[in-house]
Amino acid sequence: MVIKIITSVIILTAFCCKDNTIQAQHNYTIDVRIDPSSYKMAYLSYKSTDKEIVDSVKIKNGKFKFSGSVSEPTLATLKLHAGAHTKPTRFSFYLDNETYKVSKGQKLHQLVEKSTINRLHTNYLKHLREADSLLRIVDRRWTDAGPTKRKEEAFFYELQTIRKPALALKNKLQLDYIANNPYSYFSLIALKETLGNPPNIQVFDEYYAKISDDIKRLPSSITLKKRIENHKAICIGATATDFSLPDTAGRLISLSDFRGQYVLVDFWASWCGPCRAENPNLLSAYQSFNKYGFTILGISLDYPGKEKDWIEAIKIDGLIWPQVSDLKGWKNEVAIHYQINSIPQNILIDPAGKIIAKNLKGDDLIKYLSSLL
Repeated sequence: MVIKIITSVIILTAFCCKDNTIQAQHNYTIDVRIDPSSYKMAYLSYKSTDKEIVDSVKIKNGKFKFSGSVSEPTLATLKLHAGAHTKPTRFSFYLDNETYKVSKGQKLHQLVEKSTINRLHTNYLKHLREADSLLRIVDRRWTDAGPTKRKEEAFFYELQTIRKPALALKNKLQLDYIANNPYSYFSLIALKETLGNPPNIQVFDEYYAKISDDIKRLPSSITLKKRIENHKAICIGATATDFSLPDTAGRLISLSDFRGQYVLVDFWASWCGPCRAENPNLLSAYQSFNKYGFTILGISLDYPGKEKDWIEAIKIDGLIWPQVSDLKGWKNEVAIHYQINSIPQNILIDPAGKIIAKNLKGDDLIKYLSSLL
């Protein structure tokens, strides 16, 4: 058996099942006896947290076996190959630390007949069936429409009249599922899907509390909880986390240096066209309101070796407020903490250090500052 692990080592834990008890089995076994015996190789692939696992084994006389362990249930694909010029047989299922078996004469899909996690998945899909059927209608009509029909505004809004209520229904059904199935792994899946982007903190707090402690201990649940806690730290009303970065002369400048002022933390870069186009608006705001206690702190996401480009852009655009950067591009830790995934973006912080607004641009920034100062 050959196992290829892409990225790093797997963390092995037990998955806790819906009856509030920890499963006694800590490993999975896939034992297959299948016809025809012309298949040569079997491949099992799945994701384990942030790692992709690919396992392979030779098939002898229609027999093969996989074994291993997963840290939590995960969607897996089993592929059977007969040869280089033959289309492989594929079967997707949820893999958990349990036994999967196909006896001679059975079909591959019977692999999951006695699987607890796949039975839970089936029940979860049945619970969502009414909403999913409506969404499939929308998808089918969009696919069948063709490129010309899709450009028609009336057709788009017609589909939206079906899609929006269907999504609202699915959201309701998923929240109902969480409330009634606290020990199901798919309550965690439902919670992830209903949160939205940016995540709805109120929904998370209410429904995460309903999920069992067993589910909360799963790696993906821990990651979700951390993501939400990080988001809470950068929401409007939160106290902005302090940071320090070097300016163009290498001097460290901290966010806390501006306490007592309204400060707009502006994320930009010399290579960013929309950022450069927005800079005149920032300059206008700075010149109009600086004397009333408003300032700007520019954070550049320029890349290593691009210090000259950064400094030149500051001069060309006439940026007369403090500018800082570690020249790490998107790996800038401040940008990562504040979940900056595109630029330009900004965060407005009040004199007490509280985040009071985000992404104010052009006239919106001027109007907002006029209401404050």
